[in-house]
Amino acid sequence: MCKKVFGIVLAGGHGRRLGGIDKATLQIGGCSTLSRAKRVLSFADAIAVSGREGEGVPRIDDKIKNKGPLAGIAASLAWAEEGGAEWLATVPTDMPFLASALYVKLLNAADGSDLAVARVENRRHWLVAVWSVKLALAAQEAL
Repeated sequence: MCKKVFGIVLAGGHGRRLGGIDKATLQIGGCSTLSRAKRVLSFADAIAVSGREGEGVPRIDDKIKNKGPLAGIAASLAWAEEGGAEWLATVPTDMPFLASALYVKLLNAADGSDLAVARVENRRHWLVAVWSVKLALAAQEAL
């Protein structure tokens, strides 16, 4: 892959649907969902975590609190742009069975556009996506 890609694990939120449990620490097959998400991003030139400590990778803090995943994406797009990346791959920590190959397909599909989003049965999964860093300002303004 010739594109410079940074990856962010979206690990924020309050885990309300799980009774307040920290989703990133859930264990599946002896591995935390955070570790699984970081493994999905093994192709990336740099990896960070949004919303919590990153188990050995940098933490990206939201610039505006309590605005949901868009705040994490906006802050991460700014981080990726500052780091010289062209793209940001977003991996939600609560989707432990994603594969790196999906992101390679998304990057190839994004050719000529600024965003490629995973789609299953006509439903878009906006947090499983690759975002051009050109969207950094637009994401910040959307907040």
